Amino acid sequence: MPSSNILVQEFGSAAAALSAVGASNLTGGNVGSVISTMDVSNYAKLNSAGISEYYFRHYPQFNNVYYGTNDGRSNYNSLQARFIHNTKNITIAVNYTYSKAIDDISVEGNGFTSVLDNFNLKLNRAPADFDRRQSMNANFTYNLPVGKGQKFGSNMPKPLDYLIGGWNLGGYLIDQSGNPFSVASQHTTLPGGTTYATFAGTNTNIGSVYENGGGVYYFTPAQVAEFGLTPAFGVGNAGRNVFRNPWFNELDMSAIKQFRITERQRIIFRAEAYNVFNHPNFGLSSTNLNILTPASFGKFSTTLGTQNGSTSARTMQLALRYEF
Repeated sequence: MPSSNILVQEFGSAAAALSAVGASNLTGGNVGSVISTMDVSNYAKLNSAGISEYYFRHYPQFNNVYYGTNDGRSNYNSLQARFIHNTKNITIAVNYTYSKAIDDISVEGNGFTSVLDNFNLKLNRAPADFDRRQSMNANFTYNLPVGKGQKFGSNMPKPLDYLIGGWNLGGYLIDQSGNPFSVASQHTTLPGGTTYATFAGTNTNIGSVYENGGGVYYFTPAQVAEFGLTPAFGVGNAGRNVFRNPWFNELDMSAIKQFRITERQRIIFRAEAYNVFNHPNFGLSSTNLNILTPASFGKFSTTLGTQNGSTSARTMQLALRYEF
């Protein structure tokens, strides 16, 4: 570093500067951390070197200034279709939605987010965190046509009808495309905060679930190699929410039988199975998307579920209720 370098001016030598701000921050383009070290942590040295207190900030008396406005923007467009079919023994309802949700912040109305560039809010505009391009929900109930008053076995003996008649089957299916996610640069390449990674590929529609060495991954080693660090003052072309998680699919089913004792008393038996086919659903989070650890980049650490919590493993339960 030449003597005219601002780091040398502040810290006295290149070695002292590297020790103070960290060589990895310089090689990684970690501008935010470097500036914070120079201006906030070593403000006295900045003054002693004769460097203007306004060099980094217009208002040096403030460390951080947060100004919240109602500049968040979002829109949602969709095509929705519904199919309903009812007969004596079966009811079917299917809902399908093809949609697109775009915003620059995906939080509640009283939420807050830091933007990449205060002078270019469009950098945050992208598919919403909850955007599901295609979604289908279907449910059905089927009263088995067996037993008293049904197509089959209407004249069967009462004890037999008591056991096998009047069963009801039900099901609920969720089938939807994955939600979007971002890949961070892991460095504050802009003073405002962490930016996005640099992606060398030509198509962001990548990723498929596969097993390798006992782990489950979304990106192949060749795809992982396409993600890299973003240089200082860069935003990163792997922008907000440009990648997609895998599809989510789950089928829940139930079997219900009522045993009538008297006119006012009955016992209801329920057998329920969540994710009846034990189909694993996966999703990535920021902990699985650290480009500084390529061995674990894109490796799933958990499965997703709906009714039964954070895991989509098959869950079965039985219930017996007495009504009077």
